[in-house]
Amino acid sequence: MNNDVKFIKGQGGLVRPLAGKDHYTGLVFYAMPLTEAPTGWTYGTPQQVFSLADLEVKNITATTAAFKTLHYQVSEFFRINPGASLWVVLQVLTTDGEEPPVTLAPDYAEVTALLQTQPDIRQVGVQLNMEFNPGMVTALQAIAAETELAHKPVHLFLQPKWGVIDIGTLTDLRTLTAPKVSVCIAEDTTTRIEELRLAGYNPGCIGTVLGLVSKAQVNECIGWVGKFDISGAAGIWDIPALGDGVKIKTLTDTQIDTLNSKGYLVAVKRVGLSGTWFYDSPTCVTETSDYAYIENNRTIDKAIRGMYTYLLPEINSPVMVSADGKLTPDYVKYLESVAGRALTEMERNAELSAWKVMIDPDQNVLSTSKLMVSVVLVPVGVSRVIEVTIGFGLSV
Repeated sequence: MNNDVKFIKGQGGLVRPLAGKDHYTGLVFYAMPLTEAPTGWTYGTPQQVFSLADLEVKNITATTAAFKTLHYQVSEFFRINPGASLWVVLQVLTTDGEEPPVTLAPDYAEVTALLQTQPDIRQVGVQLNMEFNPGMVTALQAIAAETELAHKPVHLFLQPKWGVIDIGTLTDLRTLTAPKVSVCIAEDTTTRIEELRLAGYNPGCIGTVLGLVSKAQVNECIGWVGKFDISGAAGIWDIPALGDGVKIKTLTDTQIDTLNSKGYLVAVKRVGLSGTWFYDSPTCVTETSDYAYIENNRTIDKAIRGMYTYLLPEINSPVMVSADGKLTPDYVKYLESVAGRALTEMERNAELSAWKVMIDPDQNVLSTSKLMVSVVLVPVGVSRVIEVTIGFGLSV
């Protein structure tokens, strides 16, 4: 009947939690000195945020002084990946006490503290209202190395404040030795972003990046054109720019390629398609490194976490040897199976192409009490370049 009460069922309102833990994400936000924490927040104490609405209930809104950028980053994170798990840490920067005071760079201890309380977090973003210098990358890599030793491997993302960007003199991140760190240089150009910039904030793109990384499988490049378009309604990411507000469309292809080759996370348009994507997924290490891209690190980190979980119960367990002191075939087979459980799951989920666990039965465990296990992973490839040979012919 036309004259009736009609119902249209909505979809997506429940925002069900995602499976697994690859989407577990942290965001450490450093406020400027003398900034008072919002009601209900304590500097240095993590709070889990379940959605943008939840952040607003926790007294951080689009109009909260000094935290407007944080609100934007969280809105982007959940726009890209609703249902993901996010923990936010607020901290305030300190000054040196001189007149006029100089703002001191943090030691990023909040990252370590966050992983101490939430060891399942896989990636952490750090937002600073301070201009970039390579020492920030070095300091974050030290934190990542420290947490990895504590069996909590994590990838770190840095969002600094950008002044005028000179692409030619910009630090080449590929000359650093920080494979567990990636640096954001992209920025949107919506009215909201322009208002933030005019008010002295540095919006950047770390919320967008964290949303993408938490959404992608560990083997997937966040620049995958067929899957990770970051544009949205109301012109979001319709016109990408750099962190100084210079629009990407005003740059030459050579300049854009230089930004990518220097290891920065930059957003670009693609000819023939409507949308915006990250150019690639670089880290702050030479391109010849096995860990030159975010997905390389996420893949091996997941393998390490999984193998650790399965192998940990074997610590201090009996090791069976034969009369000649060698490991028995049954024990070798058993331990190879234990070590391979996590890798089998990853291969089943298309996160690995292949893998092999090897245990030398001739090793002298009786004397050393050390059991050596060798693992080889064959990763999933990424088609960064597709080269097509094309021409005319008289026949095919």
